Amino acid sequence: MTNRYAERLALCFSAVFPDRSREEILSASRASIKEWDSLASVTLLALIQHEFHADIDLFDLEDLESFQKLVDYLERQAATKGGDANRG
Repeated sequence: MTNRYAERLALCFSAVFPDRSREEILSASRASIKEWDSLASVTLLALIQHEFHADIDLFDLEDLESFQKLVDYLERQAATKGGDANRG
């Protein structure tokens, strides 16, 4: 995995979905992980905000329904804000 955000995001997903393999996490979506409910979304959001020092609006979270969409979102956030998502 070459994306600097994907590696750290995979760790967040692993904490929320510990029974999922790395491959499952990298291709994860709400459709593919039945445990990805509203509580898991909020927990994931908290972990991501802590790990990346990013502010994610709860309204944005609704559209962030896959691992890849979250990676893309974090990349856009870092590019537009030059924020702390670059740390790591």
